[in-house]
Amino acid sequence: MLLFNPKFDLIPDIDHIINDNLTRFPVHLQNTDKLEIRRQLIGAIDEAKKKVRTNYKVAVPQYYDGRIQLLLPLNLTTGSPNPDLALVVHKLNDTTYTARTCLTLKMAYNNARLIVKPQSSWLKP
Repeated sequence: MLLFNPKFDLIPDIDHIINDNLTRFPVHLQNTDKLEIRRQLIGAIDEAKKKVRTNYKVAVPQYYDGRIQLLLPLNLTTGSPNPDLALVVHKLNDTTYTARTCLTLKMAYNNARLIVKPQSSWLKP
């Protein structure tokens, strides 16, 4: 699973991502209403899926806890060209991915470089 298949469903656990990882979110969002964070996160995930559909290199593989996962960029800050977080995606079955957490870019880079130096332009140290 080193390539993201855009035909598969992606089912994110939005509440879990927000509640367990809020300190990883940009500071300006940490004190925002949870419904607003939820809206922004859903929009960022939709945008990430569009990006990976047009360029498969957007999905960066990482090795964590004995398995390969994929990282997708999440742009939560309006107008910023750089992602704020990396969404961790793993294959649930033959047609579905799930996402239950997000990482800071530093965390994502450290996990991704265990496989190979990330070639994607969005994931830089």
